[in-house]
Amino acid sequence: MTRGRLSTLFLLSCAGFTCFGPGGIGRAMAAPSGQAACWTRDPGEAAEPGYMCRDLSETTLKSLKGLSPAQVVAFFGAPGGDGKPQHFQSMDNTPGHYTGYVDLTYRGGRVATIDAMVAKRGPDGRAGNLLQFRWVAGKSECSDFPGSRTPCEQ
Repeated sequence: MTRGRLSTLFLLSCAGFTCFGPGGIGRAMAAPSGQAACWTRDPGEAAEPGYMCRDLSETTLKSLKGLSPAQVVAFFGAPGGDGKPQHFQSMDNTPGHYTGYVDLTYRGGRVATIDAMVAKRGPDGRAGNLLQFRWVAGKSECSDFPGSRTPCEQ
């Protein structure tokens, strides 16, 4: 299974439950970026370089277009999964924010594709419906975010 598929399964498993907080996968609080802002490891838990605390809204995802790897790392405040700026998972559990994962590929040293699967956190911290966002430089973009005119095919 790919990392993205595992993250999708994680999101699906958390859709009806609060998967963060005491006894869960870290502790979530509101913060713009960096791991320490919303996630700390439990004793003995392995480091997760892809975890970050950004709201993965449609605006956030679109702002990644054309960034360099260094700019992406600075933006998310984390080095990315496996220490590479290609896979990031938001641990932001703030109600109204979008949490999930984003996978990036680069061409010519710039973000060339964005593939994300996110869910909006409700007032109770539970995840809402899964939304997809995809962008390929010079080719296409689709979005399942509210108000989008180009939904992604399921």
